[in-house]
Order: sequence, then structure tokens, then C-alpha cells
Amino acid sequence: MSGKISIGLLGWLLKGARLLISNDSGPVHLARAVGTPVISIFGRNLTGLSPRRWGPLGEEGRVIHKEVACPVCLAHNCRINFLCLDVVSVDDVFKKAVKFLA
Repeated sequence: MSGKISIGLLGWLLKGARLLISNDSGPVHLARAVGTPVISIFGRNLTGLSPRRWGPLGEEGRVIHKEVACPVCLAHNCRINFLCLDVVSVDDVFKKAVKFLA
């Protein structure tokens, strides 16, 4: 949806959502700002980019992040096929989502 809708419309849509599941991006923070619970999936494990620093705020902001042994995170030029995201299973996300929606 990038570039297809305004931030205002996105905020309105997120306000009506029961849960947002997303990578670590702007919509996660917008969802929390309008009171929507979120599960944010973090990949990179650099001190300045950690989920502790940039994760969603509040009780209903949860993070899924798996530690992997990357020598240096090159993000978009990853040399090990985004292992940090690949190790997050659908089951990991599903279990966390069920807790929010129960």
C-alpha cells in the first residue's frame, strides 16, 4: 500500500483494526498511536536498531525478534538470506496473535 493512501487514511484504517502484524515500520507506530494492538517483527540485531529502542510502545505493543549470529548486518544486501527473519515462524506469529484476539 506504500504510496497508495495518505497517512491520515492509514491512521483511520488502523484505528478500526483489531490487530496489526507488521515488520518494524512506520505503520506500527501509527497503529499504537491510534490505540491498535500490534505485533512487530524485527530482523536486524544492531544496538542502534534494536527492538528495545525502536519497538512499539505500550502494553499492547509486542515484538517478535530472534537472535541470530550475523557477522555484520547489511540489511538490504544481506549475505545470509535474511536469516533473522527466516527464523520467525508462522506459528510464532500465530501464537502471539491469538493472545491478542482471545
